[in-house]
Amino acid sequence: MPNPAFEFLRAMGVDPLEQPIHLPFRLRKEFHNASEYFRNNQDVFKLGRTDKVKFRERYAIKHGAQAKPPETEHSFFNFNGKLVCTLPGAEGTIGSGNYGKGRLAMDEYGHVFLIKVEKKSIIRRRTKIKEELGAEDVPQDSMEEEISIGKDVRLIIASSQKGGESTEYNEPGIPEQTYVLMEFRGDSVKKKIIKSDLTPEQRLDMAIQAAWQCHLLHQGYLSRSGIPYVHGDLKPDQLVIDAQNQLSLVDFGCANNRLEEKHGNDSGSFDYLSPSCRNYTRREVDNFALLRTIYMPQMFNDRLGNPKQRKEAFNSDNISLLDDECIEQFRLREWFDTSNGKLPKDSSPEQIAFLLILTRLQCKQLFEDYKNNQEAISALNIVYQSGYISTQEFNAESFLTNEMAISCLAELAPIMHLIDKDAQLKLVEQILSPNLNLNTSEQHPLLAYLQCDSQTRHLIAPVLSMAIKEDIGLNQIFDNIEFIKAISPLIRENPKTIVFRPGENIVERLCQEYKEELGKNLSLFFTAKKSLTPEKFKEIFNTRDVMDALKYEVQEHKEKYSKKGQGFFGRKNNDGINKLNRLDSSDESTYSKFANKIEGISPDGALPFFRSRDPEIQKFYCIAHVLLSTVGYIQENKQIMQKQSDLFQPG
Repeated sequence: MPNPAFEFLRAMGVDPLEQPIHLPFRLRKEFHNASEYFRNNQDVFKLGRTDKVKFRERYAIKHGAQAKPPETEHSFFNFNGKLVCTLPGAEGTIGSGNYGKGRLAMDEYGHVFLIKVEKKSIIRRRTKIKEELGAEDVPQDSMEEEISIGKDVRLIIASSQKGGESTEYNEPGIPEQTYVLMEFRGDSVKKKIIKSDLTPEQRLDMAIQAAWQCHLLHQGYLSRSGIPYVHGDLKPDQLVIDAQNQLSLVDFGCANNRLEEKHGNDSGSFDYLSPSCRNYTRREVDNFALLRTIYMPQMFNDRLGNPKQRKEAFNSDNISLLDDECIEQFRLREWFDTSNGKLPKDSSPEQIAFLLILTRLQCKQLFEDYKNNQEAISALNIVYQSGYISTQEFNAESFLTNEMAISCLAELAPIMHLIDKDAQLKLVEQILSPNLNLNTSEQHPLLAYLQCDSQTRHLIAPVLSMAIKEDIGLNQIFDNIEFIKAISPLIRENPKTIVFRPGENIVERLCQEYKEELGKNLSLFFTAKKSLTPEKFKEIFNTRDVMDALKYEVQEHKEKYSKKGQGFFGRKNNDGINKLNRLDSSDESTYSKFANKIEGISPDGALPFFRSRDPEIQKFYCIAHVLLSTVGYIQENKQIMQKQSDLFQPG
């Protein structure tokens, strides 16, 4: 099957096989122009193509008839600082659902995303409800809950509204339309089932992954908050698979955290439920829908009890992860036959995944002995998901009697899916060798990772994966946890291939590799400074790096750093920062003037003769003093240096 992400990148003029991905010069220029535009127009969400008459008309309304718009051949969107662009016209559109259409988008690093654009019909319906009930009486939009849960399970990155009360284009009467930026995790499994000539092993693999993803969702392991959710509408349409054959759940519009509540009839697709489901808990309904997603019987009753034939209902027999041939070949009917509308025994998602792994290993007879052994079920699933089984001979019967390995792997169940496949495989190899025994290593850093709250585990997973693969002592991560937490989002957004030398310090190397990116985030830059020795900081960063980071901060937050007030940003007392606030400010004279002001500040961050005392600005000055004195550009104030650990980046 064609790879939608690869096709999209090629249409953008980008080679998807090049690592790291490099954007063509013109596209890099467009991203630069868009970034400058959004920086100076923070109320604007979308920057359209300059060749569109409609865009030029709106641009003239906002900026005046003589204003020249930035040159862009693509449309750009600003999702809370995350910039992405789309192809012109209908290119890059990959389908339309009940909520709206989906369009592929790309960021400056060449990562592909999906933008869901709300349908106009939904906007009109919402507007009508507001008019009839009044804004204060409108019930919570179900889309708000979907976005909230989608963010929690790391599917949705951000959402924004175009129009509504925004001052964009100075037309507040434009109806509010929701745009949602999502991870693009692959193409529809349904398409793959219909269009591909899948082998029985490939079908089994997709079914195993679907069941395990459902289990992780129910356990709360997929969510940053640690909250367990039910999906509420499981079916092949809600599964996607990427180029590495990794399967994911999508579309959480019916999801909620009321797993043990009676389901009733309020969600789910008719053909994937039965009349009995109204008396099941929401968790059990998810389990039932999962079974029908894996295998839809030839004859079945839908949610209302209507008898149906599979081929007539779906215009095809090939609509399940497992087809009739798989069910018969592997003798799985007793677990997957839901034609009577009842939930079969031993059909929890983790049990189903366990059963199918044993089936693939040709030892299904072991299921009865271990079907209620949660540690064994978790351990075998972890080994399978890591790819270990596909790399070498594996004796399931012997493995299931290895109590030490089972115990260690089961303990890692909440975290293994967070780290990448190479790191998973390395951990499994170490445990099965056995070079790693968590039962006798009370102080092992992995146990410290397990004890972190769910949000921290999700956050630092990219760095943990890197450390495991490169044989870096994991203690380095937890000894520098403030910096690791701060830089992890950057590493997730812009992963780089870094080969570490034996004994290399991970903080120092990450600062070197992400030096340019650190300069665009003063908070992260300052956190890096606090994690390095003064000598090492001065070795990695110079005066120009510090000045550029300070200038970027001032320019990114112009409203904060252009406050007016006598003796504050006036000509007499603040020449330096006023010049920093200009885009062309990079000359040595400007930097020198600014440094002279910073060198003379009082311990609380106030300028000489400074009447107004804005705490945010004073913190900025103190941070500037610490950074500039560390690289040796100014004389340090010991009182400021002593309190640097209490300084936080303002806003």
